[in-house]
Amino acid sequence: MTELSKHKITTDSNYFDSRYAGEDRDDNNANELSVQPDGGDEKRLSLLLTNWDADGHEFDNTFSLTKEEARLLGSLLTSWGQDER
Repeated sequence: MTELSKHKITTDSNYFDSRYAGEDRDDNNANELSVQPDGGDEKRLSLLLTNWDADGHEFDNTFSLTKEEARLLGSLLTSWGQDER
């Protein structure tokens, strides 16, 4: 595994990527979340969650959202982000 800074976010109009070198709230192993439009289907959004184990083995999990699912998720994130608690 490549050595990462503790936390790195990369984003543009079509891509979001968040990486942690070690997740303090979990197992202290690296995690990465990438979100981008699905290259094979313009009506879907691709999510990739990558976890590394203590030995540096990488485990990828993918998920695909429809536009309606993405809108609902966006609504939840917007609401959560505006909550001052």
